[in-house]
Amino acid sequence: MKSQTEWGVDKSPVVSDGVIFFGFMDNNNLYAFEEGGSLKWIFPCQSGIHSAPVVYGQYVSVGSDDGRVYAVNRSDGELAWSFAPRFTVDVRNYATTPIISDSIIENRTVIFGANGTIYGLHAQTIELPKPLEQIVKESIFPEIPTI
Repeated sequence: MKSQTEWGVDKSPVVSDGVIFFGFMDNNNLYAFEEGGSLKWIFPCQSGIHSAPVVYGQYVSVGSDDGRVYAVNRSDGELAWSFAPRFTVDVRNYATTPIISDSIIENRTVIFGANGTIYGLHAQTIELPKPLEQIVKESIFPEIPTI
């Protein structure tokens, strides 16, 4: 498989169940390729992708420079949900809070950082962001013993 980019791919792709997912910085797309190299689908964002995709259940999630975290159906590339913690790129507004941090998923929660804040969103339903204290109480991070 060979694909040409102008600005490149900033993060490593992720492979899950025979599908390779990665985002481009120059054409603003999240791609899904079959392991043999055939294109499965393309999901367009409004700006470049600097974060690595992460797969959970039926979704692949990625952050974009357009200020949104997206959850896309991994089988067909259809948008399931998106979340914007602050400013986003749209037709009239070019001020943005880019999502450049890599996300992790633990206990059904997409965790990422943006604009000096750590967010935790339900990976499949985009429930309201959880405060970090609640995420810690749900034991996704190991407890630090007190001395």
